[in-house]
Amino acid sequence: MCHGSSRAELDGEFYTYNSTIKEFWERLKEKDPPKKMGMVAEFLTHVLILEIFKDFFPASVFFNLEERSVKKGFDLVFKNKAEIWITEIKSGLKNTTDTSNDRIKELISIAKRDIKEKLKEDRSTLWQNAVNHVDIALVQSDERKAIKSILMQGKTAALAGTAQHQNHNVVLVAGLFANVSDLIQDTTIKMAAQAIRNENIFKKEIVIAFQKNTFETVVNFFESEAQNA
Repeated sequence: MCHGSSRAELDGEFYTYNSTIKEFWERLKEKDPPKKMGMVAEFLTHVLILEIFKDFFPASVFFNLEERSVKKGFDLVFKNKAEIWITEIKSGLKNTTDTSNDRIKELISIAKRDIKEKLKEDRSTLWQNAVNHVDIALVQSDERKAIKSILMQGKTAALAGTAQHQNHNVVLVAGLFANVSDLIQDTTIKMAAQAIRNENIFKKEIVIAFQKNTFETVVNFFESEAQNA
């Protein structure tokens, strides 16, 4: 998840849980609160998708490849058989005047808007970064070749100025950190997902929403784990 199956298989003694949790904390601890919240939301998304969709496998890694800064490119990429799913994650707190349902709908809408823009832009670096992630996220050479081929088609379209968001599968994730006494409702998420489906702006889409009281509890967990590693 953090380093990629390819690296873990080649040098498993180095990429242990203890070393990974320490590295995770080093990347997390110096971030400002909004970036910490974003990292926590991305981590939880990675865990949730792998738990919910047993036939999904990561085609990207959590850690940025070159440095400890915020990862560039698409938030996450997953593979499902011969398809890829590009994931956009938006997280936030609840405003004092909003209900949790209002805020989660807003976050879903922002995720939809942002990934739609990314998928139709001529930013070939987004696709090249995704290709680079595949090399370390996946072990099997045939598998890597197939997924990279799909991503390179996206890069080619971006370079040619013909990129279309309708050609891609997306996972839209909204993470709300707000007191669960005002809990988001299933019907709200289902209605938001159906509205997006009715727009026919993506090839296929999955909408996921989650709510936790605070992101700080997750941050504190990582700090404790790193100190005890």
